[in-house]
Amino acid sequence: MHRIASAARVPRTWHRNPAPQTDPAELQHRFNSLRDHVDRARRRRLLWVLAAVAGFITLVNVLL
Repeated sequence: MHRIASAARVPRTWHRNPAPQTDPAELQHRFNSLRDHVDRARRRRLLWVLAAVAGFITLVNVLL
């Protein structure tokens, strides 16, 4: 807590030109869209790993 409080006292911590306030509902919508994008990327990465494992198993079975 002390580190957070000391960082809050440093003027460089704060933006000189902060972003304008946005509607909380719009911000939540944007966050949900980002979360969906991250979830899709995670699933896509998992599918690539599973495909690589399946390909490796197939290759081993063909070579044996």
